[in-house]
Amino acid sequence: MGLLSQFFGPPSQDQFAKTIMRAFRDAGDSRKFVYEADQFRLVVAGDEESDDSPSAEVLNLHNFYAEHCNLLRGLRKEHLKQVVRGVLQGKIEMPDEFAHAAPDLRPRIWPRSMFAKLELQQRIEGDNEVDVPRYLIGNNLSLGLVYDLPHSMRSISGDDLKGWEISWYEAMEAAKEALSELEFVVAKIGGHLYASASGDNYDASRLILIDFIRQMEVDGDHIAMIPNRDTLLVTGSNDDEGMAMMAELAKKALADPRPLGATPVRLHDDEWVDWMPPPGHPLRDKFRELERQFFYLEYADQKESLEQLYEKEGVDVFVATCSAVRNQDTEEIFTYCVWSEGVNALLPVCDKVILGANGQSGQMADWDKVQAITGKLLNEHETLYPPRLQVSDFPTPAQLELIGGEPLGADQG
Repeated sequence: MGLLSQFFGPPSQDQFAKTIMRAFRDAGDSRKFVYEADQFRLVVAGDEESDDSPSAEVLNLHNFYAEHCNLLRGLRKEHLKQVVRGVLQGKIEMPDEFAHAAPDLRPRIWPRSMFAKLELQQRIEGDNEVDVPRYLIGNNLSLGLVYDLPHSMRSISGDDLKGWEISWYEAMEAAKEALSELEFVVAKIGGHLYASASGDNYDASRLILIDFIRQMEVDGDHIAMIPNRDTLLVTGSNDDEGMAMMAELAKKALADPRPLGATPVRLHDDEWVDWMPPPGHPLRDKFRELERQFFYLEYADQKESLEQLYEKEGVDVFVATCSAVRNQDTEEIFTYCVWSEGVNALLPVCDKVILGANGQSGQMADWDKVQAITGKLLNEHETLYPPRLQVSDFPTPAQLELIGGEPLGADQG
């Protein structure tokens, strides 16, 4: 490593681990930290606990490190403080009176998949259920509450609300009012796209300030995207130029180590609903590709967790992979999964399905057509997100003939 890289480049993983442990000590955290370099993580235990205690906390550093390295050198010190705040959130003592907590409540939007992963992990480890009341925005985002102080933050639990004798909706109204009073910046780009990027970690949360959104003059319905927590994009459904700018900016923002969501939402009355440009729209493929890539990664994470859970529980279910490939002729990316005869499986929702009948090379068909013809054989799992369909029986020869599709050669199968 050159001299300039040592002083001005991003830190190595080992350097980052040492720096963040020092940041915890500077914040007054007296717990013992053990750095496991091979897995790039910290194992955190209380003063009287051993490192391998079941109650020990594991802090994975990969995402924090990626965020840190992407920042300018002058912003990294503040980033370390934010990381420490987030990790120490569980140590905050909540005020006994709601009136004392209300000014520091904030709405917070997370990917719905984050809670789904956490719930699977809780089942794997035998822990209690996640006690974070939340409300869906569209089908892919979860809205919750946090208590945010200058040096610490934590989620609001159901027990917190019970202690205050207040409903989630009343608490959310207080949080929205507190958020609306914060100063922030909104820019209008090229007269077509509004962008809020204040960098206070609540730009995405401003999606729920409906009166503020309605003040934005757009052509058609209000369409919004929140690709990460520090980005809110709004344009009109009839504004093709604004939509093109939104797709481009969202693509860049989704490269953030912690993306929120790739599906646009439309303001309908006072609610946000999932939305896509209609078929034939010149920008539909761009937005579909953003969504497709997002869920490709979500299904990969889900598959890993489900396989761990089913191995622990002794459940014999094949968790099918969501695969992706680019069409060499059209450059379009599409996803597919494999439905094999005689296998009890959980299929991800993809663009296409490869149907593998015993003794045959298989055929690839559109998901919608397969579902229309074999609907009774596909049963959506009640609790999984992203959604998966459980199959045990296989389409009949007559159904396979109706489905048609593209025959696969032996080398493709």
